[in-house]
Amino acid sequence: PGSDFIACEGDDIILTATGAGPGATYIWDNGVLNGVSFTLNVSNQYTVIGTGANGCEGSASITVTGVPNPDALFTSNPNSGVIPLNVDFENLSSDATNYSWNFGNGDSLNYAEPDSPAISSVYNNEGIYPVILTAFNGTCSDTFMMEIAANLYGDPAIFVPNVFSPNQDGANEFFILETENVERLELIILNRWGNVMAVIESLDVGWDGRSQSGNEAKAGIYFYKYNAVGFNGQELSGHGFLTLVR
Repeated sequence: PGSDFIACEGDDIILTATGAGPGATYIWDNGVLNGVSFTLNVSNQYTVIGTGANGCEGSASITVTGVPNPDALFTSNPNSGVIPLNVDFENLSSDATNYSWNFGNGDSLNYAEPDSPAISSVYNNEGIYPVILTAFNGTCSDTFMMEIAANLYGDPAIFVPNVFSPNQDGANEFFILETENVERLELIILNRWGNVMAVIESLDVGWDGRSQSGNEAKAGIYFYKYNAVGFNGQELSGHGFLTLVR
């Protein structure tokens, strides 16, 4: 059957005996069939008995040493964000001694234990980057992949005040939404009877406390609702009440 050899646990291997001449039969122990693949779970010695057509028998043994497969694994912090995006990685692999990183952005890192370097990479351009870690132990290897999302813009956010006072004193004159990473916005103001007081479709313009006909709205409680779209395409909507003070 040949020389002893090493294989990764969980691999399929084939043991084939020859040499007993035409018409020979070969019987292996441990449930192995000659020339048929099986899964190696643990190290073991395998013995085969060959019987020639003339009835003569011979035997041979081979030892297959099973090596545990590495388990490649890592975490990232963060796994998405706005460029330039600095990402720290933590290697959580087991049963490995050598590591090869491909960060997907042209950067790479290779090292062997006992070295344990700080692992990080910077993503300067927008995109989705596959980060691949390959863990080795001299015989066997395993890979783990995670995607890093480097975004041109962050998620949109809207901050809504709850009171304003359009009384020409130069302070807090407009009901205006504060926005981050918002590309488009529609704001609608309604009175207590559901009548539309204002429709605003600008990020830089707020409600001045007047009706659509230009009349001053009375002090009191009004209802607002908005729909917005961020630069990244994410949609936001919201509603609530505001107080107009005169």
